[in-house]
Amino acid sequence: MSRYKRPSKQYPKNWNRLRFAVFKRDNYICQMCGVKCKIDGGLRSPQCHHLTPINCGGTHHWSNLVTLCKRCHRLVHKEWIEKKDKYGR
Repeated sequence: MSRYKRPSKQYPKNWNRLRFAVFKRDNYICQMCGVKCKIDGGLRSPQCHHLTPINCGGTHHWSNLVTLCKRCHRLVHKEWIEKKDKYGR
């Protein structure tokens, strides 16, 4: 596996194994745009996205996780932040 570093203390110790299991389940295909992700650090590299954010009651369970390419993951979070700012949620 890669030398991925957990982003914060709120992620479980098995996060690296879990995210790779999600990538494999999704066949390394972005669930938003349908592109085949490549582990190269570029805009099409796979990232694991929480459908319901942890801070909104979501979990790290595989049913709450999907594979997104880096580009789509950025777009999803940008849209969520804009909505949060607009509606104060």
